[in-house]
Amino acid sequence: PVDWAYVHRLHHRLCEHELDYHSPHLQPNSSTTRRFLYAQGVWMVTPHEHVCRSPYLEADLTGDIVNDRDLDLFHRLVGIKPINKALYGMLGPGVFLVVAYAAIACYRQRQRAQETRRTGCEILAAAFCFAVYYFYLPVSLTWMSTGFVNSATHLWGDAPYADSMAAGCQSKNNAFLMLPMLGENWHNNHHATPGSLSTWVEWYQVDFIYLTGCVFELLGLASDIRVEVPTILAPGRQEGPTGFPLLLWSGWVAFLVTVWRWSRDFSRLGWRRAGSEGVRGGKEEEPL
Repeated sequence: PVDWAYVHRLHHRLCEHELDYHSPHLQPNSSTTRRFLYAQGVWMVTPHEHVCRSPYLEADLTGDIVNDRDLDLFHRLVGIKPINKALYGMLGPGVFLVVAYAAIACYRQRQRAQETRRTGCEILAAAFCFAVYYFYLPVSLTWMSTGFVNSATHLWGDAPYADSMAAGCQSKNNAFLMLPMLGENWHNNHHATPGSLSTWVEWYQVDFIYLTGCVFELLGLASDIRVEVPTILAPGRQEGPTGFPLLLWSGWVAFLVTVWRWSRDFSRLGWRRAGSEGVRGGKEEEPL
């Protein structure tokens, strides 16, 4: 958390400048695709030898949270080395799910008839698929949607407001990314008021992150929630087609139509399987 806060605050202070690690605009001679991929995730494996990334040495950026008791306990348990983050954050939960699924499947084997029991390889393969589909795939999709904050929302969209901390920032509002980002796609609003939890400015700019924060506040899990409205318009206000609400609603419609089509296909497949099994069962029960 401290390391993330360090990179995030540095990004706001020096947006699109040399020390902004994940800016897609630091390679002007590269193609848009290469700049997108760099900001999406390549920057995390790119060495930055000209600066020191240790958050504990940057008291000006993270001095208010470096000595936080809860964060200190987290770092002492997990560590701040990348290998530890990968081990505890990705490998550990995956191994736990595989072992838990295999253990439960082996226990339930006792309740199965002998001819319907699965082999050890089948159980292990099913456990691996369970971990992939219910952990690694959602985590990967979440990671990719988070990366859009650094890449897509700094390349495409409209920029109605000026950045409050760094001149030259090219943050954008992108309505098309409403589904995967759930409010973080209004990134220009965030740069205009970085101290505000909410990016909900226009009526159609729904921010589910802000709504979640309000629920946490009602439950006593969060406090001191600040909401500000940007007022300083950007010079030469840039309007882009990805900022209009039409794409927002079309994205939702496309998603709902896709889910509806998939549900129909799956239901038909299920009925066919059930019907075929019933026919086979009937034939097996016919007396000779």
